[in-house]
Amino acid sequence: RARNHWAAFFRVARNSPYLARCLMVAQYADGVRDGALLVMGRAQSRGEAYPAADLAEALGLDDAAAARVRAVAAGYSIDGDGDVRFVKDDSLDEETFDAAAFGERRRVAPLFNSGESLGAAVRGDSKAEAAAFERRRA
Repeated sequence: RARNHWAAFFRVARNSPYLARCLMVAQYADGVRDGALLVMGRAQSRGEAYPAADLAEALGLDDAAAARVRAVAAGYSIDGDGDVRFVKDDSLDEETFDAAAFGERRRVAPLFNSGESLGAAVRGDSKAEAAAFERRRA
């Protein structure tokens, strides 16, 4: 049932402290992402392109290339601009698909910043806490 609330899941994850985010992503993110792609595939207009960067942000992925890989794995197609089309396409091979072959139009805000680490969060490192505060504020 939690798979139906993917937007809320990733909104909460983005605003959670680092350790809680780690647990959420490790335990539930893949299932929530799969459920979200299924729902989006049913709801999205068949001919309409969905920007890969928007999909990456919605699914809590690091970049548009990761969103493309996830979409191809789910059986959807990628158009010439690198956007996702929620149309089943068996001609794309997951193994040979180059998700990074497209120019990125905008940067995706990842769930985890490069300055965050598990050790710093456990120690209560003020730098990690400040980064988490800034992320929640943005």
